[in-house]
Amino acid sequence: MKVEAKKIEQLLTKVTQQTGKSLNHADFKELTEEINAAIDEGRLKGVMIGERYIYDNMYRPLNKMEENEFLALSKNYLDTIARHAGYQDFRTFENLAVPKSESHDEILQRCGGTWKSYVRTNSGRSELLAAPLHIFQENGNTVIEMKGEHNIVYRSELTLRGGCLRCLLDGREKDDRQIYMVMRLASASKPKVLLGIFAGMSNGGAPIGGREVWIREEEGKRFEDLSHQVLDMEENEEEIHKNILRYFDKKEKNCWKSTLPSSFDVRDLKNE
Repeated sequence: MKVEAKKIEQLLTKVTQQTGKSLNHADFKELTEEINAAIDEGRLKGVMIGERYIYDNMYRPLNKMEENEFLALSKNYLDTIARHAGYQDFRTFENLAVPKSESHDEILQRCGGTWKSYVRTNSGRSELLAAPLHIFQENGNTVIEMKGEHNIVYRSELTLRGGCLRCLLDGREKDDRQIYMVMRLASASKPKVLLGIFAGMSNGGAPIGGREVWIREEEGKRFEDLSHQVLDMEENEEEIHKNILRYFDKKEKNCWKSTLPSSFDVRDLKNE
C-alpha cells in the first residue's frame, strides 16, 4: 500500500517513543528483535519483520522525500508495527494518532518559547557553543532571536517549508555576519529537541557550517536571563547531557569548513 511519508515518520516516532528508543540503525534492529520475539511468544499478532526492513525500507527513504510524497510498503508490516505501538492496526493509528492538518502559523506557534542552540566549535578544541534562543509571535509573524558572543542578539523571521524550520539570523548593526539554520520539524507536535544544520562565516571570514541542535528549556526560564556559553566538553561533562556529548563527539561529523582559495580557478580544488 502507498502511504504518505509524514505518516511513516509519525509511526516510527510513535513506536520508538513507546519503546524508549531513538531513530537510528541500532535501535531499529533492537526494535525488530522485540517485535519478532513478541510474535513468536504469542504476545503480538502480526508477521515477522526482516532485520533491516524498518531501517532500509522505511527510515532511510524518508531522508530523501518530502512529507507529502508516498512510499509503497507492506500493509502487514505496517499493521504489525502499529500494534507494537499499542494500536489495533495501521488504519487505527492513522485515525487516532495522526494529527489533522494545521496551518503553518499554528505549527510555528507550538514552537514558541525559550530554547538553547548547541554547535561544536571549529577551533579544533573539544568545545560547544550554547546560545539561548527565543521564538515568539510579533505583528502576525513568528520571530526567532539568538544570543551570541558578547550577548549580541541575532534576529530573523522563522518560517516553515517542506517540514523544516528556516531562519536567517542577522546581527544587524552589531555584527554584519548572518547565520542560516534549517531544522527538521516534520510532524512533531510539541518537540523538545530539534536537529538540523547551520551555515555562516567564521571570525576569520571563512565559510563554515555544521550540525545544529536545539533543546527546549524548562518552563519559566527566560531568554533575557540566559547568556551565551562556551562549554568545554570534558570539563563540563557532568552538566552536559551524555547524548549531546555523544552527538558532538567527532569534530569531522559536526564541523565543515570551505577550503580557502588562492587562485580562484580549478587549481584550488587540488588543495582539498
